[in-house]
Order: sequence, then structure tokens, then C-alpha cells
Amino acid sequence: MPTLVIFGFGYIGSAVAEKAVALGWKVRVLVRSEAKAAELREQGIDVVVGDIADRTWHERLEPKANYVLNAVSASGGDYERTYVEGNRSLMAWASQGQIDTLVYTSSTGVYPHADGAWLDEASAVKEDDIFVRAENVILAPAVSLSPVRYFILRLGGVYGPRRHYLLDTLRQGQVEIPGRGDFYINFIHRDDAVRAILAAFAAPAEIRNQVY
Repeated sequence: MPTLVIFGFGYIGSAVAEKAVALGWKVRVLVRSEAKAAELREQGIDVVVGDIADRTWHERLEPKANYVLNAVSASGGDYERTYVEGNRSLMAWASQGQIDTLVYTSSTGVYPHADGAWLDEASAVKEDDIFVRAENVILAPAVSLSPVRYFILRLGGVYGPRRHYLLDTLRQGQVEIPGRGDFYINFIHRDDAVRAILAAFAAPAEIRNQVY
């Protein structure tokens, strides 16, 4: 039975957990609140309460898993602590045990506005962007030489069930959407993001340490 550890049980993390449970995987989750932990335990999910950037949870969560997903979102707007310090804590934990594959959900926000130009993995990023700095914790040479295989997925804006900003705007009676109409908007459906994460977990062993 594969084991999956999830950091960040939000819109993406909860959907991945649901799919993993349906597949028969053992799922463990780190959450911030006791109330959320109690809710998840009722669903048969193993839960540890803690802040990803606070390393006191290390001794309560065994660093042994087939798959690890970091899909945390900033709490109270403290991006430095959640993303950069969070990844440092996560990699310190992962280095102590046996982790096969790590997936980190980053953002297309790492790219500067390019006046409508098409972007891909080779496009330049904003070096001072908080997500770039968080990615660099994982991209460090020492990590690349470790047995932990990683994938960084730069997701566009996520939409899906209960999250349809543009449609909700129209439903609320607003007849004009702000902004220009000749721009592409880079969105990804929640379920497609989940499929991308599971595809990274299932990738052949020779495919490793990539940014998509």
C-alpha cells in the first residue's frame, strides 16, 4: 500500500487526498488546527498538527513515504515563513528518512508579465519572487544529489468546484468584468492539477528533478 504525506490540506491537497484514499493509499496529513485534525481523523486519515515551518512536528511524523505533496498556502499572509522556511523545514525532515518522490506546487506567478508572450519552463523567472526563493530550496545542489526525487509544478490560477470567480461575478449581477479582453488568462482546473500531481508520482524512475 503506497503511503502519501500531504502538507497543506486546502483546495488541492484535499482533492489529492480524496483520490489517494480511493486508490487505497495510506494518507497522512500535516494541518495547522486541532479542529481540522479531528474532522480528518473521522475520515480515517492520519493527522499531525503543526506548522510546516516549525520543526517540532518532525519527531511526530515519520519521514518515510512513497510520495510527499507540499501544497501549503500562506497563513495570515506570511509568505516567507510558509513557503521558504516551510520548504527548508520539509527538506530537513525528508533528508532524515526515506522519501521516494516529492511534489511541490509552485505558481506561474514566478514569471514576469511578458505582454502576452507565450511562456514555458525555459522562460526567465523573477529571481526575487517568493515562489522562486521557495523553489530554490528544493533546487539546491545538495538536494539534487539526494535520493529524494522531486517535481516542481508551476500551477496557473486554480478553478473548479466551488471556485468559479468569473462565473460567480456574473451570477452576482456584475455585467462587466474588469480588465482587457485580449489577454490570455492562464488557469488550470483543480482536477487537472490533481492528475498532474499523480502523474509526477507515477513517472518512471529515470524521470526526476524536473520543473513543469
